[in-house]
Amino acid sequence: MRTPAIQRVFRDAEPVHGTRMVLFVAPGSGEFALVAGKKVGGAVQRNRARRVLRVAIRKVAPRG
Repeated sequence: MRTPAIQRVFRDAEPVHGTRMVLFVAPGSGEFALVAGKKVGGAVQRNRARRVLRVAIRKVAPRG
């Protein structure tokens, strides 16, 4: 179950594909979502990778 904000990001965002993850960045709002592929590892490793990347993106991304 996804929140309306996440659904909006997936619908309106431009995906940026990596080898193991896809980053969705919504234009104008600065909202983003991450999708980790199974190449990252098990569920625990994927969740940790998403958490680490979310923190990194928030620290690097300009404030909107």
